[in-house]
Amino acid sequence: MTDSRVASAPHQVRETHQPDGPLLRLLGPRRPAHGTAAGPYTIRSGQVLRLLTRQLFGYPGSRPALSAPDPVPDAATAVPTVDNGGLSPDRRTYRLHIRQDLLWDAQQARQLVSGDFIRGFKRIAFPTAARGRHYLTDTIEGMAEYCAAFQAAFGEQAPTAPDLAQFQRAHPVAGLSAVDSQTLEIRLRGPASDFLHILATGFAAAAPREYDYYVPDSHELYRNATSAGPYRALRRRSLGHDLVLEPNPRWQPDSDPIRARTAGLIEICADGGTEPPGAASPFAPASAVPGEPAQRGPNFLTCLVFNPDATGSVRSAVVRRAVAVAIERGQLAAAAAQVPGATARPLYGLVTPGSPGYREESAAGDPALARRLLADAGYRDGVRLSLRGTDTATAAGPVVDALSASLARAGIWLVPARRPDAWDLRLLDWTPDWYGDNGRAVAGALLRKAGGRYDSGVDRLVEAALAEPDPARTDQMWREVDLAVRREAPVIALSATECRCCVPMQDAGPEVHWLR
Repeated sequence: MTDSRVASAPHQVRETHQPDGPLLRLLGPRRPAHGTAAGPYTIRSGQVLRLLTRQLFGYPGSRPALSAPDPVPDAATAVPTVDNGGLSPDRRTYRLHIRQDLLWDAQQARQLVSGDFIRGFKRIAFPTAARGRHYLTDTIEGMAEYCAAFQAAFGEQAPTAPDLAQFQRAHPVAGLSAVDSQTLEIRLRGPASDFLHILATGFAAAAPREYDYYVPDSHELYRNATSAGPYRALRRRSLGHDLVLEPNPRWQPDSDPIRARTAGLIEICADGGTEPPGAASPFAPASAVPGEPAQRGPNFLTCLVFNPDATGSVRSAVVRRAVAVAIERGQLAAAAAQVPGATARPLYGLVTPGSPGYREESAAGDPALARRLLADAGYRDGVRLSLRGTDTATAAGPVVDALSASLARAGIWLVPARRPDAWDLRLLDWTPDWYGDNGRAVAGALLRKAGGRYDSGVDRLVEAALAEPDPARTDQMWREVDLAVRREAPVIALSATECRCCVPMQDAGPEVHWLR
């Protein structure tokens, strides 16, 4: 049965607002294409949504990502601690107070309230948000059960907007409650040291009630829904542009500690891509502030992933470790840095710079040790491994050449995979959903990607590291996670590439300012 209250979208009449500032033209949102001609000129879809909505916490645009910033309050008034009453002594219950100067750009200005965040959390059950769903189902009490009920109700069918709105109203989440309009309480399944990072992602963004009138992640939603950020979607469709943003007249700089408005209209061209702006994308700042160095951060990690379904030599953990120790990571990083506008550093494990447990190590390969490991596994004459082709930048040219050369010195020869479903290993570019304390977003996520072929004890180590309150002990526990993964080596880290998060189109003109 359809609820007439959400059957059709309300008509809104918007006041006009004269853009103040230069035009900014950007490519995106689309899949990252780090090595193509358009790669350095591409904006991520999460960076678009960052300009339209609010999170409880976020990252300031003026701080370089390499400093591994902790999240700062965005819609929340303070970082919760046991001392200020925002965090329970067992570190499982967060009580968050919401700023009272945040307005949705509705026909009649409306305050952003705690229920808007609950609505946003619940939308993680929608199929298009599957990539980031585990962050909330793994941490928030009752969220896994809510998503299971959603799956039981709709299966693989995409519900209509009224169906989704009615389901959300009828199914509470045990760990989410609105104490009052400006106070949100979140109960966790267990302590999670990275929970503020999760709250700073687009997966946890507030959703206004107008979202109930449109299918999630549709172009219609983003052209018609209200905004609480510095920009809003322009209703009229501009020829040649998928999305045009204009200044949001309800937004005030004093109400926003992490964003700035430095451009007038923002024209976003999809460049042939079909991906609409979706919440399941990183919410990193788009770039630096005018006059400051362009923001750089470990935008993507290059890894070597073994096929969990492969037969033959790669089923041996000893062979996989031989591959890992043979790689000359210094040469790999130099090859990855050939991406325009990028720099790269060697990456030794799945714990990244700025995260607990990270250690600087030698980037040199050890072909002699790799040969001994192969001999121990029964491959005295070496081994041939098939490499799957991929459309990421690192798979083409310099990185593959450097990888092949370093492995050949150890008697490991790469050959092209003959079929897309028959391969031993492949290169993968992975963009973390946040930086800093991101073991869950890198090691945890990549191990899921590898198909789970590793010692199950690693799962328990990750959970224990996330629950540990002592920073020194946490650092050692993540180091143990890293070493445990290396023993099984389902994924081998190669390099961390840093590049501009976003730059304007080449023909945008000299007066373009950076987003923030």
